[in-house]
Amino acid sequence: MTLPLVCIPALMLAAGPEGAGFGGVRTATVESVGGVPRLVLDGRPTPPLIFFHNTDVPGDASDRHLAAQVALARDAGVHLYSLPLRCPRLADGVSPNVAYADSLLDRFITVDPEALFMLRLYVGCDQTSTWWRELAATELERYADGSTGGISITSEEFAARARRDLIELVDHFEASPYAGRVIAYSPGHADTEMFPINYREKGPDLSQAAQRAFRRWLRARYRADAALRRAWGRDDVSLDTAEVPVPPPGRFPMHMGAGGTPLAAFYALPGEQDWVDYSDFISEVTADRILEWARIIKERTGRRRLSCFFYGYTFDLPGSLGGHGNLARVLSSPDVDMVASPYSYADRFAGGTGNFMSPVDSVALHGKLWMNEDDTRTSLLDLGGEPAYLALFTEQCQSLNEDLGVLGRNLANLHVHRAGTWWMDLISRGAFEHPALWKMLRARREDYSRLLDDPAPFRPDVALVADEESKLYVKDDWDANWWLMYHLRDEAAKCGASVGYYLLDDLVSGLVPPCRLYVFVNAFRLDAEEVAAIGARLDVEGATALWVYAPGYVGSGSGGVQAATGIAVAEDTGTLAGEAFGSPFAVSPRLAIRDADAAALATYREGGAPSVALKRVGGHASILCCDWGPPASVLRRFAQRAGAHIYVDDGSVVLCDGRLLAIHTGTAGTKTVHLPAGVTARPLDGHPVSPREADLDAPFEAGETRWFALTPGRDGP
Repeated sequence: MTLPLVCIPALMLAAGPEGAGFGGVRTATVESVGGVPRLVLDGRPTPPLIFFHNTDVPGDASDRHLAAQVALARDAGVHLYSLPLRCPRLADGVSPNVAYADSLLDRFITVDPEALFMLRLYVGCDQTSTWWRELAATELERYADGSTGGISITSEEFAARARRDLIELVDHFEASPYAGRVIAYSPGHADTEMFPINYREKGPDLSQAAQRAFRRWLRARYRADAALRRAWGRDDVSLDTAEVPVPPPGRFPMHMGAGGTPLAAFYALPGEQDWVDYSDFISEVTADRILEWARIIKERTGRRRLSCFFYGYTFDLPGSLGGHGNLARVLSSPDVDMVASPYSYADRFAGGTGNFMSPVDSVALHGKLWMNEDDTRTSLLDLGGEPAYLALFTEQCQSLNEDLGVLGRNLANLHVHRAGTWWMDLISRGAFEHPALWKMLRARREDYSRLLDDPAPFRPDVALVADEESKLYVKDDWDANWWLMYHLRDEAAKCGASVGYYLLDDLVSGLVPPCRLYVFVNAFRLDAEEVAAIGARLDVEGATALWVYAPGYVGSGSGGVQAATGIAVAEDTGTLAGEAFGSPFAVSPRLAIRDADAAALATYREGGAPSVALKRVGGHASILCCDWGPPASVLRRFAQRAGAHIYVDDGSVVLCDGRLLAIHTGTAGTKTVHLPAGVTARPLDGHPVSPREADLDAPFEAGETRWFALTPGRDGP
């Protein structure tokens, strides 16, 4: 059913009580200039800074905080807003209640007559609709424990309903008086974050919808029963009977290891290839939905509006089943403009990294704009009468100074990595309701504007390289992701060097800029062409590779590790000696260096076999670390050896793009900042520094972020 709408030109006088006379925006685009993806509104580059108020939270307090924070945003020069449109249905139980949606926009426009919007749309999954109530149980997620969840993203019924919802909502706004105010649409499934909501607690979706879709996917992949049987190592399976794998008792909810039996890092092949295939399938289906919705947005708006999707949580989603394993494909689409996630929950408060969930710098390489959802739980929140489910967010900033330090660090992350953000009042209780926060944002917005006017690509000294395909083969759901993804990413940010985050595909294809040190966090499955391309590049650059755990092991065993790294290994047991790091649990496989030409850098406590070694391979240095989770202090030594510049050496968070240097710390005191030869640093916060010959001493409060403008001198880089 399509609503009877009358076409109205896209550029209109704005609707709403205070909107008369505001012309709006004809065309919104994301354009990459000088390596910087820029949000461009009617030809004007605009800092991608947005305020999000959660209009799903009802009540007078929510309304009061909306008006107060929109006024602060307006006065700081921010006129971009976002909100959820979880529209109830009309009396027919099918059509979205667009009048209700319009009224939500009016609440912003009343305060800021120049308001522009990115609309978060919940498509195909509204439980208030008639069709949902009549939905066959076959389309609902079903789990091994017999429980059901929401509608399965694999369902063709869901796909059809989502398509219709999206078309109706986009058509409504494009033909309404609000058309010139909407710059972007951000549709999604369930809570819009595009991963199966219950997969961490309950495992794979065993619904009939998922079974049907999985068999279609297997047929397209294998084409014949014989090929499927070879891949799965089973004679009793066919394309007509293959099923989503059922988890063994105790695997879910995902949990940390408990000692005893060694953690199995990888699926056993071919016997567990069905788990690998299901993991690949759920990522592909999720990407299919995103690409279809992106195409609809572009078609229905004449390519005048932007599309934005939550996706690419490569570092943060544990396990192989999260559905976010197809970022490279999403980034290749000309219809996708922005990709988003909350910033990582792993290390976000004072002294933490506040890092990205995604290989964020690959997003920029493809000309897309990464958007951080900054839902920082500031000290300002009014928590009176808070709903019980929000008690999950137990940690928060302790003072206004800490708010400023954490948010300032987050803004520096955006600047260095060429990304955007929305400040999100997640519970609608005044998280950003203080003039000091918006005063800081205005200053940082001016810094970002200068970057847009004079764009330059980010070129770090250290690259963390993550592989989407390898993640599909990781059986250990929790510990492997913690030590090899969360921990390694955040420790790298504290090593003192400038660090970028990339997809392996982009390194192999040549998109990643030259770096001093490449850290391969999970390159577990590599083919001969990838190994050759990586080795040739390392040789040309004379760079250093740090290979973590078991590069090339999946499918090739220890021979694959040697092919990738040039260092011979054998399987071993034990834990690392010397500086304590790595998983506290026994892990299988556990590798040890068996190469007389490699210089041992560390040994296992049990047996004394070398666990970390360095070897010259062709024109590059190869370091193999067979344990999990080397800390910042170890990464700093490797980065320094590779020729990376170290700005601070005390574990503070460093963010630097050659023009801007930002340092965030959890400890108070004076820090010595080491500058490259010929480079001077000017504090952007007005606080004093004490320059010395090649360094400067800068005082810090605990939780503070300080920004410095770097200027190369005559002898500088």
